[in-house]
Amino acid sequence: MSKSLLPAPKHVYIAEKPVKVERDSESFWIMGAQKRGEDMIILSPYSTIENIIHETAHSVGFGEIGAQIIGKLGSLRVQFMPCIIRKQVKYRLAEEDVAERLGLKEAGTHYTLREKSKTAYQVKHFILEV
Repeated sequence: MSKSLLPAPKHVYIAEKPVKVERDSESFWIMGAQKRGEDMIILSPYSTIENIIHETAHSVGFGEIGAQIIGKLGSLRVQFMPCIIRKQVKYRLAEEDVAERLGLKEAGTHYTLREKSKTAYQVKHFILEV
């Protein structure tokens, strides 16, 4: 987050397994997610710099097209101009399991994201230190 022009989200959740979303009759794998209107992002083990910046753009109000553009430009900037650092941020690991609150359900080798899931598993929760 320190190399992004965007403000760092207050909460970053990192799942230890891949996350599969089940919506109606469709299912798909995600690398990141963001709950609309909340200062937080959810990342999977496969998230890239582009995904992190993309989800952060969503957290400050950008739609899908804007987040895609910002994610791609941000990852290119990190790749080709790594010396440009805007602001160092520091996160601390919260000692809590937030899976139930996020709606994530353990499904063997991955997690499933559905509405109103109830389960307990390890998801790392990082909180921005001010």
